[in-house]
Amino acid sequence: MHMSRRRTLGAIALAPSMAFQWWPVTARGEDWPAKPLRIVVSATAGSSIDALARIYAEHLGNALKQSVVVENKPGANQTIGIGAIRSAPADGYSILMASTELVRVPLLYPKLRYDPFREFIPLLQVAETSSYLCVPTSLQVSTLQEFLAHARRAQQPVSIGSPGQGSAAHFYSELLARAAQVRAEHVPYKGEVPLVPDLLAGRIDAGWLSGNLVTQYVNQNKLRVLAVGSMKHRVASMPAVPTFTELGVPGLDIEGFLGLVALSGTPTPIVERLTAELIRIRQRTDVREKVESYGFEATRAGSRVDFHRTMKASHDGWQKAISKAQISLDS
Repeated sequence: MHMSRRRTLGAIALAPSMAFQWWPVTARGEDWPAKPLRIVVSATAGSSIDALARIYAEHLGNALKQSVVVENKPGANQTIGIGAIRSAPADGYSILMASTELVRVPLLYPKLRYDPFREFIPLLQVAETSSYLCVPTSLQVSTLQEFLAHARRAQQPVSIGSPGQGSAAHFYSELLARAAQVRAEHVPYKGEVPLVPDLLAGRIDAGWLSGNLVTQYVNQNKLRVLAVGSMKHRVASMPAVPTFTELGVPGLDIEGFLGLVALSGTPTPIVERLTAELIRIRQRTDVREKVESYGFEATRAGSRVDFHRTMKASHDGWQKAISKAQISLDS
């Protein structure tokens, strides 16, 4: 693909003691919450991110004694959901279940002109995310090496589905094809749930899915998992699945995250209350078990500063990967 020069986000280097001091401290937030809250999810209902958001919404609602609703706003590489939060008041009633796309999207679409490190306050990282390369059981391969050998023998490029144009999985497909020197055709879908029927039916050779969908169909013997990306180590819930790095394919281990963020300008007392309640939820054994059952790694990183560092590392990793993959997207 043609590589174009692009302006990319300049991440702000913040000392830990100053990292979260950009919101006003005048608002006291004493009457908060006086009405229901919402967690915006930039993914379809039934996806892994949606499932995780609903767990936190339930427990947060119980803690705050207010309803917390989940609003699904998928599409456009998560920019619809991100845009919904950006246009909301900074009053603590709208928060975002943010994924890596929050820091990656501005690198792809410079005309969006938003800076995740200025416009959002990281509240708490709740999970490390992973992407699994899967094949239907009808394809007679059991390992990544066998799949790549199949791709080299095939007369046509192998087709690899992703949740969308410009998604992390899109880049992983490109990086995998380059590293393994195979021909691959990227097939974008509008989310990972719509990808599943074509993958199960063998209409595409492989696809990228996240944890809960993988677990479901592997248990039904409809899919095989070849490797896990977005992780530098194996996932506790799927210890038999190797990482790409283990298998000799570098560059597919950029840190992935899920976490809750609020808008900059949210009063400090509200930010502190939200963070405290979210930490208590994350520490629950039943929540950790649920997170891991969806194929995520339940993060133990404790603070907003820790979450900021994770976001920065992911941003920097994707900045390099986007340049390497030579993918240009228009906003």
